[in-house]
Amino acid sequence: MQHQKPVDISVADFNEASKTLTGPYVLQQIMTEKVLAKKYKVTDKELNEAFDSTKSQFGDSFAQALAANGLTEKGFKESLRIQLLQEKALKDQGIKEEDVKKTL
Repeated sequence: MQHQKPVDISVADFNEASKTLTGPYVLQQIMTEKVLAKKYKVTDKELNEAFDSTKSQFGDSFAQALAANGLTEKGFKESLRIQLLQEKALKDQGIKEEDVKKTL
């Protein structure tokens, strides 16, 4: 059996690749969070209730659903927090398109 040399991947290589692969989505998510978090708050209690509700809907397959989507519980909670912020903004209708464009 022939041993293969390990491949070195630098942090710079990883960061550069992530800009093209997921960069636009990540940037959009960060901007959405920053704009909404200025006006709305999601408490830990609200976040945990939404998380527990989703987790209970999936039951034993929750971990599999997270893995299938490339998420950890922490990553899912962060996405869920942004979703809750968006729901509050929609309910309030206080965030206008021009407010979002100002931050971009």
